[in-house]
Amino acid sequence: MGLDRLREERTQIHIEGILLPENIDCLYSPNRIEFRENEKSFIEREWEKEVKRDPKTFDGKLFHVKSHSFSQSGLVLNTCKSSFKEWLGTKNRSFKDVLGASENRIIRPLSIGSMIVTADNKWVIGRRVKAHGFIGQYAVVGGYMDPDNDLLNSKPDPFFAVKREIEEETGIDKKWDIDNVICLGLNDIDQPYLAFNAHLKISYEELISKIPEERELGRLEAYDYKKQIIRNFVLSNYKDLTPHTLANMLMSHKLLTRS
Repeated sequence: MGLDRLREERTQIHIEGILLPENIDCLYSPNRIEFRENEKSFIEREWEKEVKRDPKTFDGKLFHVKSHSFSQSGLVLNTCKSSFKEWLGTKNRSFKDVLGASENRIIRPLSIGSMIVTADNKWVIGRRVKAHGFIGQYAVVGGYMDPDNDLLNSKPDPFFAVKREIEEETGIDKKWDIDNVICLGLNDIDQPYLAFNAHLKISYEELISKIPEERELGRLEAYDYKKQIIRNFVLSNYKDLTPHTLANMLMSHKLLTRS
């Protein structure tokens, strides 16, 4: 299977290129979706089952993407406040099939993730050791945007969010160790995901010497930051990549192809 077929069959990349902060406009409302009583009861039952299965599960805050569109300057995301509990309940197929809920009542949480490239030209990846799903699969650093941490000037800021995630999951200093961050595009398979590429000012050896605040990934593996290396890794491991990591790597490969 080639990269083009993987892109076609396993991703939903809607916009792709080099997106800077001025190219992404995140609109935000603090008002949540008002669920009907039967929908609330369904969400609560699903939540109780999940907490029973995993008592460590907590109801974190999320940004729900109500819609996205494209303007002359780039991407526009229309968001509001939601939660992990609401996402967990509404993503269950029965929420739509049994309750007859419409698509616009299904929570679509906004997530971000970044391929990290070190100063000695290595890109890094690790296997998930902590996550809701995909444990053991390869992933780049990433996570959900958080209304408590990622609102700047009353708007969600994905560039701030991805730097926060990199700092939390690797232990680097986001103010001093990150050289440059660009957004590569939007993948919308299952949920909206903004793919990033972050270049560090430190080497791979310096990176792995840091102690992360949150260990979401196991040992970080390093590979030469070359398009052929990324291509070979994807073709050899695509079944073992999380869906959004696959999209990120395909966009990263395309970025190198253009340069």
